[in-house]
Amino acid sequence: MRARNPGMACVLLAKPRIGLAKDLALVPRLAGLVNLYRNHEFNDVSGSALIGIEWLHGRDRLSV
Repeated sequence: MRARNPGMACVLLAKPRIGLAKDLALVPRLAGLVNLYRNHEFNDVSGSALIGIEWLHGRDRLSV
């Protein structure tokens, strides 16, 4: 049996910047993806969480 187009799909992304200093920020990222089908066997739910730092110099930005 093969899944067809999802009945409902949703993508969520949160990426706030938390200033640590004038030119340094902590950047956490949360993401989620949900695909729901009529046949629940094919439902797909996934998520991820990342954290990094960002250095700002004028208009330049370096993220690690």
